[in-house]
Amino acid sequence: MSSPDSAERPERPERPERPDRAARILVSHKDFSAQKRIVRNRAFLPKPHRDTRVLVTSILDADGLADTEVWSLGAVQVAATRGKSVYGHAEISRTTIETQGLSLQRSEPPPRHCDIVDWPSAKDEQLSLAQELAAGSELKLRPEPIKPELPIRPPENSE
Repeated sequence: MSSPDSAERPERPERPERPDRAARILVSHKDFSAQKRIVRNRAFLPKPHRDTRVLVTSILDADGLADTEVWSLGAVQVAATRGKSVYGHAEISRTTIETQGLSLQRSEPPPRHCDIVDWPSAKDEQLSLAQELAAGSELKLRPEPIKPELPIRPPENSE
């Protein structure tokens, strides 16, 4: 018998610490070649995290999501904040990431956000690893880009 305090309520399903399937949202034509059907290494190059300055590549947990759901999340969480369009995503497995000596870790909020971490500091090593990740990923392009209706920008000072 359940008490009023333990009334059933929808709970967010627990997601594993590290997803099996991840997606790098593609917001630049320079990150892929539609004609060759490849992801370019620059799509996976790390950048310093804005708070910690640790090198990371931002990705989404794509476990259990259809491509259209990945693109919708990318439009809200990635593209709209930059005033960019979503062209598609590079789908990659956790195994491919970990085979390169890198790690995948959850970094929420926003929901489903993860980072590829443990990047070396040497640029040539970063390029080599990014090339391996790009080669091990699958390009999934939208039929038409999702264009942001209104870019989300900080409010202007109106004094």
